[in-house]
Amino acid sequence: MSRLRGACSRTREAMLVSAFALALVAGGCGGDAANVPPGSDGGHQQQDSAPLDCVPALFVVSQQAVTIQTGTSADLTVRYTCDGVIKENVSIAFAIQGTAGGSQLSAMSSPTNGAGEATITVTGGTTAGHFQVQASAPSASPISFDVTVTTDPVGAILVKMTYGGTKTFNEFKAYLYQNKTCGDLDAFALATALQVSAPQAVVSAEPKFQGVNVGANYAVAVTAKNGANLLGFGCVNSLAVTSGQTTNANVTISDLPVTYNGTYLLDNHFDLTGVLPPSVGTVVHMFDELTDDHEISQPSLPANKKYGEDPYAFVLDIIYRQFCKWECTSGDFDTCTPVNHPTGDLTDLYTQNFQSWSGAQPYFYGMCGALELGHGLIQQQMYNWVTNLGSNAVNTVLAIANIGGDLARAIDKMHIKSKLTLSDVRPGRNSNFTHELKTFVLDLHGLDGVAHTYEVDLVAAGMGTQSYSGSTTVVSDKLQIPVHTFQLKLGMLLQYVYLHFLLPALGYANSAEMLASFIDCVKVGDWLYQQIGFVQASQFKSWCDAGLTAAGGLIDSNFNKVTSAVTAFTLQGSADPDQIDDHRVATSLKNGVWNGSWSENGTSHTFAGTFTGVKQ
Repeated sequence: MSRLRGACSRTREAMLVSAFALALVAGGCGGDAANVPPGSDGGHQQQDSAPLDCVPALFVVSQQAVTIQTGTSADLTVRYTCDGVIKENVSIAFAIQGTAGGSQLSAMSSPTNGAGEATITVTGGTTAGHFQVQASAPSASPISFDVTVTTDPVGAILVKMTYGGTKTFNEFKAYLYQNKTCGDLDAFALATALQVSAPQAVVSAEPKFQGVNVGANYAVAVTAKNGANLLGFGCVNSLAVTSGQTTNANVTISDLPVTYNGTYLLDNHFDLTGVLPPSVGTVVHMFDELTDDHEISQPSLPANKKYGEDPYAFVLDIIYRQFCKWECTSGDFDTCTPVNHPTGDLTDLYTQNFQSWSGAQPYFYGMCGALELGHGLIQQQMYNWVTNLGSNAVNTVLAIANIGGDLARAIDKMHIKSKLTLSDVRPGRNSNFTHELKTFVLDLHGLDGVAHTYEVDLVAAGMGTQSYSGSTTVVSDKLQIPVHTFQLKLGMLLQYVYLHFLLPALGYANSAEMLASFIDCVKVGDWLYQQIGFVQASQFKSWCDAGLTAAGGLIDSNFNKVTSAVTAFTLQGSADPDQIDDHRVATSLKNGVWNGSWSENGTSHTFAGTFTGVKQ
């Protein structure tokens, strides 16, 4: 029995020695042991029985470098995760490494809570010193806190964060400064701080700056991120620190606004459907007359018959004008004087039934009389003749219709590329902007009907530099572009497009050459001779040739009429940011909307437009 009692006594002694040795190791090799308060587990960790099937990791949550005054305390907090998932009730071991100088830990281990965090308190000893506190956990790499104990008077600043917006943040970081105000700090380029807190995952976290020297004029700034994107910022200044006391820093986080800075290339589309300026309407109507696409119904003729619906009829009109004088009406493009009316329009002639129109004045009776007496026959035969020409007539109509259509669409659905330069535009202040119109984009059809896209430099087209500078701002992250006006000569622009892009695309050097390729004057002369007689077919042919020259001249003269017309082109717009860089600067624009208007020769209209933009 005595032998058994002795064995038990030796066993108890061995266990005490082992426990004491473990405490020495936990206190740090070669250093003085930390005092472990009653009730601690002596550094033993609770190990999970099941093997880990994920990668564990430890992260610092509280400040990693801590300064405390002798006899004061600071909390040290870590977070434990496995494959990024927080783990609860995992025992985290803490141990002092180095010379503690009488400093103590509140416990040698602490279990993680529902946030995966474990906290112990370090209390400074009676002498100054520096040491580390290491935290370790099952299968995770250990991490350490740097602890400095000082005899100088210090205090602490506790950061309390609030946010009332709608953005989502997953990282909050606090920065401590002295002798700086919030106005001195740029959220995207913060100066070197006295202390920086460990990243916090939630706004309710309260990072604490320990060991802050007693004094005044402290400022605390907080950045809020979602991933790599800095979206929020808050700051408070004029803080004072008292020895041994904790000062609260109440920081309200606000959304960082989007700014616009740099040069953006804009792709603009304007809709002027039905509201073409007069200069443009003149050009478009001229090509409409070349196709003569007018509905002409006569009571004595089949319903919806169309006469003169192609450029052949236009040339016939020119030929008739060689020997008849028709009256010009308001809006015609023919050159007239009150006394002498050398030209007219077949459409008006048809609708006035030849005879009933008082403006039909015979130049010499025979030919005009034949037309007047036989107007129905001439109309019907003209229609039949044009129809019998088949695909050639149809293709001619389509080709010229495409020309007019292309020029109409060029303004009707105006496509302009421009350059918008912004100087650090942000909410709450006005900043400079410059908007410059650069190129005019258009689609032109070849004779094969295939469209080709061209960009016309506005300066080369004679528009001069179209630039406007002013002041603008941002409202609720939306860029506001105020009212600004350009002075454009749209008729001159269309003439430039016609001469330098459209005609070359069709393979012609001038208008008369283009028309001559469409119309065979020999056939026209023969047909007129058969229908009217009076003069030889060769004379009708010469008049046809003259008609082509006149038609080409009509095109050129009407372009010349409108090239000097100035159109005041006024825009006002807004756009949302699309892509945003790490500094909250918009790198592209979306949902751009223009409200526009034009004014020309006393006439004005409003129109709408859209645009997108990409930073250059």
